[in-house]
Amino acid sequence: MEIEEAVIAAAKKLGWRLKARHCHCLARDLFFVLVGVRPLVMIDYLPYSANLLQLLTSLVNSVCEAFKGWRLMSMDESMIYFLHAANLEEYMESSLGDESWLSFIILDDGPARVATQLEEQSVKATLRRLQARLSQSLAEESRECSLIDFNHGLSELDISIPTCNGWLLGYPVIYVFSKDKASQASRCLSSVHLCLYKLLLLNFTIPESNGFSQQWTPDAFMSYIATKVSQCSKIDPGDLRLDVTSRPLQSVAF
Repeated sequence: MEIEEAVIAAAKKLGWRLKARHCHCLARDLFFVLVGVRPLVMIDYLPYSANLLQLLTSLVNSVCEAFKGWRLMSMDESMIYFLHAANLEEYMESSLGDESWLSFIILDDGPARVATQLEEQSVKATLRRLQARLSQSLAEESRECSLIDFNHGLSELDISIPTCNGWLLGYPVIYVFSKDKASQASRCLSSVHLCLYKLLLLNFTIPESNGFSQQWTPDAFMSYIATKVSQCSKIDPGDLRLDVTSRPLQSVAF
């Protein structure tokens, strides 16, 4: 992959001893965002620090100098995201629209269950408030190579970071629980079998109990992804195979 070679070269130029697997992950994530098939990725395989942010900004600026619209964003003073501003705006708008492909699973009040229509409307209303804050941050910091500080973007919103990430990272099934219910949500998912959905672009899970895996169908989500991929000549649509496997019981932490 040409972009991986560019990442390796840029890291060497900066004197950054980036492990081979991290180079591969970073190159893959930059590629998916720059070609437009994902609006945002989380760089969760590198430890968060001020020095890392500086190194990443310099590296990405070197690798992506021919591309416009990319940004780095920090959130909750522990997470870093690479995004394309216009594509993120389009994704947020379409994912919350009338033709939305999103499904929500409630975890904070007992066994995992599909959100009711009223609960879904409430979650989407919260996500729209989050969308407004993100859009404002993108507009205020519009310079290329700039770092968007969204560390306090979730304040006053009753939304957990995993729920926020589930939406922003493009998962079609999103786990919903309040900020103070993380331990209950972890116990809930740790006590049921999960179905793992693996796609070229991302992986996600849904509970296998209570018929979730039989009720939920990926058709609308895959149609959205296929539309994005059709606009990129660098990805073979035939590579978009969705593999589904059942996972044994294991501890889940939020």
